[in-house]
Amino acid sequence: MAKYSLTPRVKMLAERLVSRNSSISTERATIFDSLDNNIAGVPQAIKPAQRFYQFIRHFPSYIAQDELIIGSQSSTPRGAIFHSEEEVRSDSIYRFLSINNSVASPDYMLVVNQGFLAIKAQLEDRMRSIGSAVNRSSMDEANFCKSAIYACDAALYFAQLLSAKAENLAAMEGNPYRKAELLESAAILRKVPAKPAETFKEAVQVFYLLQLILHLENGSYAINPMGFDKALYPFYQRDIDQVV
Repeated sequence: MAKYSLTPRVKMLAERLVSRNSSISTERATIFDSLDNNIAGVPQAIKPAQRFYQFIRHFPSYIAQDELIIGSQSSTPRGAIFHSEEEVRSDSIYRFLSINNSVASPDYMLVVNQGFLAIKAQLEDRMRSIGSAVNRSSMDEANFCKSAIYACDAALYFAQLLSAKAENLAAMEGNPYRKAELLESAAILRKVPAKPAETFKEAVQVFYLLQLILHLENGSYAINPMGFDKALYPFYQRDIDQVV
């Protein structure tokens, strides 16, 4: 049986993880509590998605030292977030990504292969085809699309926040090797999850970022990576073949 050893980076990250005690982070709850619950003129079906978009705009972006795949649910290592009972009982605003209607499990590869801009464009096309809603069914579908568009915008904005954070850290970084890593991460997040992933690193970043966003949103989603290694293996093999 083959023996494997940890790279210096992975060893350092693992040691950092186990050396910290887990704690409860109140950042998410504090931001949500500060938002206006009474959004005038906004249908109830759209409010959760609009509030999550507002939340993301206020959420602090955090990148730890030596991380290559970036994004965190709190600014403290091993900081655990919590959700209210009402949030857990409610449907996720990302349910439009579900593989099927009976199980709330997201289609990660839809985002990896298409990107949120293409998904948003499809939703906008549906909105135009609905036109002026004149019956309850059409109104429900229009509100569903509007909610999903807010959800797409939240994910896109989150990626841009992290990209800007990586650029700012790169500007202050004295180590040229780490500076290059941060600039690469910034460039990746300017591209994905807005557009389709092309490289293995881009695909991993999208996959992880979607999982993080789902958890930040309401905690009710059945977050199941569905065979992460198998799903992203084609990207890995392509990079190997092209010596990326």
